[in-house]
Amino acid sequence: KNLSALYLHIVFQFPFLSLPNEIKFKIYSYFDLASRRALRVNETLEEIEMETKYRHETMEITMEETIVHLSYDGAEIEISHSEVEDELELIGKNTQFNQIHYKSIRSGSRGSVNATRFIKAKKITFDDPILNYRDLQTIVQNREEIHCSRSNVTDDGFMWIYE
Repeated sequence: KNLSALYLHIVFQFPFLSLPNEIKFKIYSYFDLASRRALRVNETLEEIEMETKYRHETMEITMEETIVHLSYDGAEIEISHSEVEDELELIGKNTQFNQIHYKSIRSGSRGSVNATRFIKAKKITFDDPILNYRDLQTIVQNREEIHCSRSNVTDDGFMWIYE
């Protein structure tokens, strides 16, 4: 967090926007999630963010009845269910993860589980008692490993992955 504060200081104390893009991208890649979100109000910095590639270890997605919790890069974000798809698509444009942990304690809407397709990750773990075969088809794309601790997917549905 101190490093991110230092970079924010650089952005606002020096002519950051006049630097070459390569340097701006490098500096911007060190910002934590909270700082990057705060800087989105500046159109130029938002464009820089979209062109900067980030790699993180883990993202946690927890679906509750009234809210969705996203956690990575030391930041916690709470968003409404109606914003999940847009937020994950935005994150997925320039961020990759080694793994995603998805847990749902919400019954109902499948939009959130399907929105994980926007996130690039090697491994994804699901704990979702209503995950079904159709959801599985959507989320297996571009994944090296998939783990489901609870789901409604049949053995035949899981066999489809290996075919």
